[in-house]
Amino acid sequence: MLSLIIRPYLKLFSSPWDKDGKPTANIMWPCNGLFGINDEEKLNSNITAAFAEDGLKKASELLCSYQEHDEISHLDRPSIEPSDQNWRPSDLTSTFVDILRNYAHCHPEQEDVLIERWWNSGSALLKRLTINAIAFSEVWDADRKIQWILDRDYLFDSDAHHEIYTLLKQASPQIGQNTKQKLLLYLKGKYDYLLELFSDERIARYEQYDVLQWILKYGDNWPEAQHWCDVLARENGFKPREHSDFSVYHYSGSVESAGISNEQFIELLRVSPSEIEKRLFAKTDEQGWPGPDIDLFINRIQEAIACDPQIGFTLWGLVNRHEEGGTAMQYRCAIIRGWGMSSLKSSQEPVLDLMKDFCLTSNCDLSFDEINAVSGFLNEQINHEKK
Repeated sequence: MLSLIIRPYLKLFSSPWDKDGKPTANIMWPCNGLFGINDEEKLNSNITAAFAEDGLKKASELLCSYQEHDEISHLDRPSIEPSDQNWRPSDLTSTFVDILRNYAHCHPEQEDVLIERWWNSGSALLKRLTINAIAFSEVWDADRKIQWILDRDYLFDSDAHHEIYTLLKQASPQIGQNTKQKLLLYLKGKYDYLLELFSDERIARYEQYDVLQWILKYGDNWPEAQHWCDVLARENGFKPREHSDFSVYHYSGSVESAGISNEQFIELLRVSPSEIEKRLFAKTDEQGWPGPDIDLFINRIQEAIACDPQIGFTLWGLVNRHEEGGTAMQYRCAIIRGWGMSSLKSSQEPVLDLMKDFCLTSNCDLSFDEINAVSGFLNEQINHEKK
C-alpha cells in the first residue's frame, strides 16, 4: 500500500547555463519520512528494506528515463555513511539510504545476495550502497574487497568516490603482498585513461598520487608504493588534500574539488591558460564529463580568485571568448563573486573599472545571475571596507 502512495516524481529546473536547453530534474517525494516506522526493529525489517530498495530503484529509473544519461548521486548524497556533508538528511531518498545501509550491516548472512542485486540494479545509490556494504563487511577479507574493485575497474569512479575511499581505508591495514602488487600495477596502468579523461598530465598524476597517499595513510609499511608516492609529490609539488575521501568537500559554503587544488589551478592558468580554457569549455561528448562538473569549476574559479585576484583578469579574457549556452555567463559570475570574496587591496581600482565597463557595454542586457553577482560583489567590497 505504501508503494502506491509514496512514489517519486520529478521537479524540473531551467539550467542557468543553458536556458534554452532541456530543464534539469531532481527526484522529489510526497513526504520526508516514513511515519509510524520509528523503532529499530521495524527499520531493520525485511519489509521496510524491500520498500526502501524499491523506492530507490523507481527513483533511479524515473530520473534516467528523463535525462537519458547515468544519474549522478553524490552531489545530493555525498556520503552513504552519516556525514555533515549530507546536506539533505531529511529527504526520503536519504532515509532509504540509511535504512538499506543499516540493514546490510545488520544482516551479514545476506551480504552476498544484497551485493549482487544492488550492484546490478541500475541505481547509482544502490551501487554505492554495495561498495559501502563491502567496505564494512566482517566476512570479506581485505584482499577480496580490493580485488572486487579492481575486477570491475571502478577505482576512479567519480560518483562513488567517497565509498571507494572508505573501502580503501578499511582494507588498507590488511592488504596482502600479492594484492598490493596488483593494485600498484593497476594504478600505473590507469595513467593513459586519466590523461584522456582530464586532458592534463598533472591532474592525471595527481589522481594516482591521491589514491597512493590515502592507502599509505591508513595502511602498513609499503616501500614500493611509498617511493612512487614520494616521487610524484617531489616532481609535481603535490600535497594531500585534507578531505581526500570526498570528491567535493564543503567548508560552510566553499568547495574543494578533487584533482586540482587552488594552487594548481592558479599555476596552470599562469603557465598554460589554454589548458584551463579547454577544460572549462570541454564538450561532454568529447571529454566524457557530465554537466555538473561546471558547478565544480565555478566553485574552483571563485576560490582561486579569492586567493589571487590577479588571475581573474586572465580568466575574464578567456571566458569572454565563449558564449556556449550560457556557460561563459556563469563563469563570469564566478569571477565576479571571487573578486567579491577577496580583499582586493591594490587590485580594487582596476576591478571596479572592469565592472563599470562591463555594466556599460552590456547595454542594460545583464542576466539576472549577472545582476546578482555584481550586486553581491559591491556588497562584499563595502563589507571589506568596514573591517
